[in-house]
Amino acid sequence: MRKKTILRFICVLGLCAIAIICPATTRIFLTHAATEPILKFVSPLEKVFKDKAVSGPSSVSIKAAKNEYESFQAVLTAGTSAVTITNASMSNLTGPNGSSISSSNAELFNIEYVAINNLSGAGTATWNNHEQGWLGPNRRLASDGKTQQFDYSSWSTGSYPDPLVPFIDPVSRESVTQSWSQSRGGNKWALPISVPAGQNRGIFVDIFVPKSSPAGNYTGTFTVNYNSDGIAKTLTMPVNLKVWNITLPDEPTLKQFWSARLLYITGYYGVSLASAEYDRIEERHADLMKKHRMTVPMPYKLTPQADSNGTLYFDDENSSDNYSNTEPALMKAWLDKYDPNTVFAWRMSSPPSDYAFQTYLSNLKKWYTDNGMSKYLDRLYYYLYDEPNSSAAYDYIAKYGKLIPADIKALVAEQIYPQGPWADINSAVDTWVPLWTYIDEDYVKLAQQQGKEVWSYICCSQLVCSYHPDYGALGTSVRSPWWHIDRPTNHYRFPAWITYRYNLSGFLYWQVMHSNQINPWNNVWDADNLGNGEGMLVYPGINAGFNAPIASLRMKAFRDSAEDYEYMKLLEAKSGRNAVLAYTNQVVPEWWKYNPSYQTMESTRDLIGQALDGGVEVPTLSVSLSASPNSGTAPVSGVDLAATVSGTATGNINYTFYCN
Repeated sequence: MRKKTILRFICVLGLCAIAIICPATTRIFLTHAATEPILKFVSPLEKVFKDKAVSGPSSVSIKAAKNEYESFQAVLTAGTSAVTITNASMSNLTGPNGSSISSSNAELFNIEYVAINNLSGAGTATWNNHEQGWLGPNRRLASDGKTQQFDYSSWSTGSYPDPLVPFIDPVSRESVTQSWSQSRGGNKWALPISVPAGQNRGIFVDIFVPKSSPAGNYTGTFTVNYNSDGIAKTLTMPVNLKVWNITLPDEPTLKQFWSARLLYITGYYGVSLASAEYDRIEERHADLMKKHRMTVPMPYKLTPQADSNGTLYFDDENSSDNYSNTEPALMKAWLDKYDPNTVFAWRMSSPPSDYAFQTYLSNLKKWYTDNGMSKYLDRLYYYLYDEPNSSAAYDYIAKYGKLIPADIKALVAEQIYPQGPWADINSAVDTWVPLWTYIDEDYVKLAQQQGKEVWSYICCSQLVCSYHPDYGALGTSVRSPWWHIDRPTNHYRFPAWITYRYNLSGFLYWQVMHSNQINPWNNVWDADNLGNGEGMLVYPGINAGFNAPIASLRMKAFRDSAEDYEYMKLLEAKSGRNAVLAYTNQVVPEWWKYNPSYQTMESTRDLIGQALDGGVEVPTLSVSLSASPNSGTAPVSGVDLAATVSGTATGNINYTFYCN
């Protein structure tokens, strides 16, 4: 069925508007004047600042699949008096026919803050990569040699929410209270939480839905206990959870690579690489990553390396332990526990000879087979080169890529199109991994037609490179959803949507716990001037009194991204790829036109869940717009906008016109 709707509007300066005013971005401070504190439900993708107004309902409404985590923020805004949160709890959730989701499936976190003293992308440059056309993280050299600044007018320095201190220590299972943490040398804790008058503080709540949970609606109560003027009081908030009749797989479908650089554990926690405590802390990092649908990287001490002859050995600061009988069994146990969908070989940075390189890879394959790990060989990658930016680097790839056996994928973090008049490396590469801002869809499709994988990765505050095929059209205006603490949290949820929209195979990020400041609690600004939180998604738990990592809001957002990807793949299996694209196009219609609204991302994910739940058919909708007159001298009045609508979807259509 086709319908036509006529809207009358005024066109000013060539921009459409219907009763819309677009003011300049300003920082809105709290004007809350209520005497008593207020408790609100806020999306996990919303940054809740201490002194900014918070909007949200007084009840929680969330949706989830089985075998999925779903989250919310419970934000308390103090009234005219300061309050102290002494405890918070989530009740059992009661569902269909007396079923329930136990409160033990809920985890609570104190949302802590870190100081942002320099805006990401706006600091002083300390490095200069000419090949990429870059001068530091805040500037791009235009073709005319002039430096162009980013627009950060809507951002400011100050305290930003990010670390999530758990109510329960993941090691001892004891409560992380102030006295408990301080007795262990910590200076961060979950409870109590002080809330100055008129300010906000939040509690992050994770709810895991077991596979055995019947589909349907569940209800429960979230409770906050607090003291105000010496009087103990309570606030409650109803919680409604809709469980869809779909189950997510145990392991992530989205291929990933994360360099954990767990050697930083020695600096964070003051332990030696050879110690058993190092091994325990490393495993706790792996546990946290698995819990967040992140592919767990290879453990450093159990990963075979090679000497100058290609002979395997293990680097664990114990030279007498070279090729012992313990590492294979420990590695097999590790792989069987975490079941990573990608396995990466140790990289010989400077192979001494072709023979040594080929001997190493041959020995590696035999090692996996001989020790009962042959199932992982088809997941094996060799990270051949990271960002080759010279003719010599291309020569290196062309040479050694062709020496890698066909059953080991040669991966190169580089754009697919040529960077300069250098060697042709296409035949030496099995998996291309271009930066988000270096992606070109035509080259992606060409590589895929040749049977190659294409992943993507994000790093720093990068813009389009000068040798991009569409640089003339894109180079001065486009942005990508950069990954920094002082950027919208939904940027960390974009990978799944971008990966699916462009039919990519995986996602790469260069670090999980990198910090050249050693401890990010003290300074999240990377010493290489890469930005706030760059290459760092966890905080050392030692500051809260335990030897285990602390997750961030950004890590939670990536977990949600990986879960979103499962929804997309399930719907693809049910209704085909085009059915999924009808949804993803609402969030990432084109590579350079991602929708910045986290509300759109969340509502679109919900629509995919509804389409999967109970066999609901995917609705279709097509809208075309035309204006009459469609040009003129501003201001133009009496313009008719005709909307022709067709499809099977029902409900209201909301037309939004953006002021630019």
